[in-house]
Amino acid sequence: MTGIFKIIGWGFILLGIMMAGLMGIMVVDGPPLTDPAGVVWLKFDGYSLGQFQVLVQRTLGLPDIWDKYVVPALRAPAWQGMIAVAAVAFLLGIIFLFSARSRARAGIIHQGGHMS
Repeated sequence: MTGIFKIIGWGFILLGIMMAGLMGIMVVDGPPLTDPAGVVWLKFDGYSLGQFQVLVQRTLGLPDIWDKYVVPALRAPAWQGMIAVAAVAFLLGIIFLFSARSRARAGIIHQGGHMS
């Protein structure tokens, strides 16, 4: 189980690094990070934005979630969403990696059935 947690943890860390790298690339040569997130997403891959809307509204049957939460997020500046994704990914990665530590490395040593 700890092996799976390590893989998931490193996956989240990698996602955070990729998001930070994408932000760096966009600063140098890309749409302004002050543009709304929906506009930036539309410039990169408008088809996936439409498919995401179909997924949320029709497939999952959550049109209220789309209207109340996703649309305001898409109207916010792109940098806010990207920083949020990077921060959450790093945090989840750290949590998964921390939970994957072995008990001996965490300071819990078993001797004769007793913890010391």
